[in-house]
Amino acid sequence: MRLFHGRPLLPLATFAGAAAWLLLCQLPVLSPESNGRIALGVLVVAAYTFVIAFELWRERRKSLRSRTAAIVVPSLHAAIFLMPLVMKAVLPDSASGGWLTLFAFETIIYAVGAAFVVLVMVKDQQVHVYRNAANTDHLTGLLNRRAFMDSAHTLSKHQGERGEPLTLMMFDLDHFKSINDRFGHAVGDDVLRVFAKVASGNMRTNDIIGRLGGEEFAAIVPGSMDVARSIAERLRNGFETSGARVGEHAIGATVSIGAATSNEPVSDIDALIIRADSALYSAKHAGRNRLHAAEDEPPRGERERSIAAACKTQSGTRGWWPLRKSAARRAKPVGSTAG
Repeated sequence: MRLFHGRPLLPLATFAGAAAWLLLCQLPVLSPESNGRIALGVLVVAAYTFVIAFELWRERRKSLRSRTAAIVVPSLHAAIFLMPLVMKAVLPDSASGGWLTLFAFETIIYAVGAAFVVLVMVKDQQVHVYRNAANTDHLTGLLNRRAFMDSAHTLSKHQGERGEPLTLMMFDLDHFKSINDRFGHAVGDDVLRVFAKVASGNMRTNDIIGRLGGEEFAAIVPGSMDVARSIAERLRNGFETSGARVGEHAIGATVSIGAATSNEPVSDIDALIIRADSALYSAKHAGRNRLHAAEDEPPRGERERSIAAACKTQSGTRGWWPLRKSAARRAKPVGSTAG
């Protein structure tokens, strides 16, 4: 069970019950005909079955339905194993003689139920693997663009229902093309992995971060600009330290960050992306390796006109990616070089 869930085996705990059985059975009081030996066997089997249920309960990544079934079946099995002890204690010998029949019947049911539980667990494992493969960027382990956008829309809807602010941050690794040209694409991939590791380590559990493509990343966090600024500065400082040297190469990698906050319910995050992307290019133009916060949120009518203008510029294309590229070109200062 532990191996199935990717946890290491515990050899001592695995064989402790069998060793205890062999040792205790050497005592005269636990002769083959005694009720004590039966009680000992029942307790050992029940203990191991409850441990199996505990290991299944710890596996929070599974769906609630499969976890519930996987916990209930061994728990009931363990409880029935303990029934002979209860029957011996509270019932006369004549009434407790039929427990062996019940025991045999329950064992058959448990074997069938355990087989179904294993099938459900394997199905859940496959779904988990395929879902992760579909939603994860294979290089960095972060969410890919599609999964990030889906999660961002869900979070924005949740924050809108609660009437709480939402902040989106755009990240762009500085001079990344130069890193690839000087050190090769393999080192460039290592730099992306370093950034992903630093970013994941500095995000909270309810923050969402993903790789949009190339050296561009985005994060959306529930909270005001002050909250996002604290996260962004912590991440920027961490990456400046970790990116100073990658492997055997003195890289000196840094990141520029643009952030924008919406204090109103957000049903479409395109306007937030445009503002954060414009702030990102302002950070690039100001010297890179810094955070630039977007100006206060414009009125709703102005936001809608900005989105419509970006869509018109990219007529014939659909989706938010052309939209943010159009906004970036308009926001990029004359004579600046993003990279």
